[in-house]
Amino acid sequence: MPRSWIESVRSRLGDWRRGHSDIRAAIELSRLGLPFTPWPRSALSPSALLTVINDIAINDRRTIVELGAGVSTIHLGKVIAGRGGRLISAESDPAWASIVRNLVDRAGVGDAVRIVEAPLERNPFSLDDGLWYAKSPVLEAVADSKIDVLLVDGPAAHGPRTHLARYPAVPILKEYLADRCSIFLDDISRSGEREVAERWSKLLDMRFVNHYARCGMAVAQRGPAFYIYL
Repeated sequence: MPRSWIESVRSRLGDWRRGHSDIRAAIELSRLGLPFTPWPRSALSPSALLTVINDIAINDRRTIVELGAGVSTIHLGKVIAGRGGRLISAESDPAWASIVRNLVDRAGVGDAVRIVEAPLERNPFSLDDGLWYAKSPVLEAVADSKIDVLLVDGPAAHGPRTHLARYPAVPILKEYLADRCSIFLDDISRSGEREVAERWSKLLDMRFVNHYARCGMAVAQRGPAFYIYL
């Protein structure tokens, strides 16, 4: 039986089972005491967001880089601000970046969050017709950093000719990854993201695990780390 077919079945079952994890995660996230935050369909699921927060808290992550700003930015900013860390979030849409900045400020965590506007463009690491964030503003923001958590939830990669659009994240940022770090890739139920995770695994010599039911993400950890999942 082809491995791709098995993974497809597992992903569909995971999508069906994830509701329980999302309910539990939403309850835990409410304890952060944030003002109401819009939660669009494209945002990280509650269980995915709580998985990342668990990793930050349990494994003492301080420098977080997020690709794709949104509801996750506000929640991660709240957690990072309380730990003396910082969050760098790249966003391609200036109007959306402005909205997220206002939400971050309203939550009182603006000092810990930097939202970087980076328009989408073609780059040498692109594998299909998908576009990635402009390198210059992203690399300027992470200069002299060691990334403890890389969270990849953008750019959009759901089209038939853009399903590998998120691949450039690791080739471009791998030199900035800390010796102890975690990488999270959302939307692992899609075949494109599964291929991206496989390619990253070979590039970094790190094992990515697809968590369909728990959080809908592929996750890899390098260096000593504690178990972080729901």
